[in-house]
Amino acid sequence: FLGRAVLAMLVVDEPLHTLEGHTEQVFTVAISITGQRIISGAGDNTCRIWEASTGSLLHTLKTPKWVMSVAITPDESKVFSGCADAAIYVWDASTGELLHTVKEHTSAVLSIAVSLDGTRVVTGSADK
Repeated sequence: FLGRAVLAMLVVDEPLHTLEGHTEQVFTVAISITGQRIISGAGDNTCRIWEASTGSLLHTLKTPKWVMSVAITPDESKVFSGCADAAIYVWDASTGELLHTVKEHTSAVLSIAVSLDGTRVVTGSADK
């Protein structure tokens, strides 16, 4: 199933939506704390922001390399994508605008987590 993410409720046997649009493997997904936004990242060098209730695509965020990890702040204002180029991209979740690029790693960024108050971001990578 290349290029798909599936949203399912834990108490339902059937998927609610199939989020189609990625053209390569989906490596990572995250859901906002409110459940209103889904973020997906894939080998097609894109990070996508979806409306969870409808499955509608809101933004396609283009990156130079594969998107290996994603996260969204609790207030849903920012999206983070960790990529195979060792960079972390910070996006405005409402406009899709790139706000910052952070290069603190020397290898692919494989995981991202955001604190509940939205003030801290932790990343993991394949750095040696």
